[in-house]
Amino acid sequence: NGRRISEQRYARVQAAEQRARRAQAIERFAERNAFVQAFAKRHNLELAKGALEASGSTLTFELKAEQIKALVNSGDSSVLGIELYREPQIDSAGAENMAASGIDPWAHNNTLARGSGIGVYWTEIGCPDEDDIDAPYTRLSGTPHWHSQIVGDVLRDVSPDSTMYCRADWTLPTQNDLTELNPSVDVVNQSGSIDEQTSYDTCDQERDDFVYVHSIPWFNSAGNEGDTATGDDGLVGGCGQGLNVITLGNYIHEDQTIEIESSWIDPSTGNDKPEVVAPATSTSRASPHAAGFSVDSMSQSTWQKNKPHLVKAKQIAGATDEIAGGYDKVGVGGIDFLSSHYDGWNFWWHGNNGDFSSWDAADGVADNYITQQVFIPNTYDGVRIAMTWLTRGTYTFDHKDDAHAIGMDLDLTVYDPSGSYVGSSSSWDNAWEVVDFTPTTSGYYTFKIKRYSNNDTANKMRVGVAVNFYND
Repeated sequence: NGRRISEQRYARVQAAEQRARRAQAIERFAERNAFVQAFAKRHNLELAKGALEASGSTLTFELKAEQIKALVNSGDSSVLGIELYREPQIDSAGAENMAASGIDPWAHNNTLARGSGIGVYWTEIGCPDEDDIDAPYTRLSGTPHWHSQIVGDVLRDVSPDSTMYCRADWTLPTQNDLTELNPSVDVVNQSGSIDEQTSYDTCDQERDDFVYVHSIPWFNSAGNEGDTATGDDGLVGGCGQGLNVITLGNYIHEDQTIEIESSWIDPSTGNDKPEVVAPATSTSRASPHAAGFSVDSMSQSTWQKNKPHLVKAKQIAGATDEIAGGYDKVGVGGIDFLSSHYDGWNFWWHGNNGDFSSWDAADGVADNYITQQVFIPNTYDGVRIAMTWLTRGTYTFDHKDDAHAIGMDLDLTVYDPSGSYVGSSSSWDNAWEVVDFTPTTSGYYTFKIKRYSNNDTANKMRVGVAVNFYND
């Protein structure tokens, strides 16, 4: 928020924030469980096993037709929607290439960027035996399954020193997972999605709210339906449609071309998916590849912890590898660790919805723009500035049939040292913007953030900006 502090002091601030987050989570979970129990009692419903251990905001019941009708007609304001439960399907796996993404050598040859001290959680049909994944690894639930073994192997290969946790049944980290595991859960991956889901659904809402509430980045596979892209086929799968979620497509590294099966058709909410792609033969391996990539980056730059908006901004800003296939299928490009991790600047803003006005006025002019200057040398081939922000999944779900479901919309504009316009980004439905340009002169460039709309006034400000310098 514009204040300068030493690295040592910031480490103390981070530790204090982590303790406060855990205390708040414990209090929040107690309130949630009291609400859930009261809801079940009010409607005479039997809670499913694990309902009081879950951390999400949706509940799963086995109901008869008359019970569904009673809920619909109850007028209970806590019921935002009722849907048929559908379990995510695995997005089949294949080989990855860590040289193509720059993990090898730019992460693996850096002893500080191999995932040490970072907890990465993945959820699957089942989970590997603890003897089948190199330590440190804990199986939180489930029995072995071939797909979870492959996904776990990718996570371990990409982030060799990380601490890994697996929980079965496609579930969010539980309350105990979020308050007791050490190291804490810092990154989440899910290599599975719901096929042919045409609109933003509860699976997306839960994951968006998880990222928003717990400040933990979520990576999800796009699905492998892209080769039959007619009608509903080719849609990015459910669970991967969320605005806060980082959704991965996959490309063939030998010829830098998008894999034909990688899903790419955007959801009905209009947000662009996938945002980035990774080298792999399926999206199931692309997603943990990108998740492990961020684990490695976070282990050296620990200030990325609990900043999913900044993690996503760095993924987008650093995805500068040109992949053939077009923007709809590729997103902004292929992930690149050298491009993302080493050269550039990072900024973030945290506060309540109304704090935007204070940040706007900080430059002496209240003009509905947050203004930031950054020094950029002209010795690089290109610059990419990416901005992301968090939105409330509950709001998006409640407004998914609106023309624009997003609760808050920000725009990004860039000016060169002389004040001349460089470029801008102002999408309608994404919770991210990106501007690419060639730095023709060295000096202080200015980027401005405008709040175009603020329909969800309960949405807190969680904004991240990554300024990436790179060479082709």
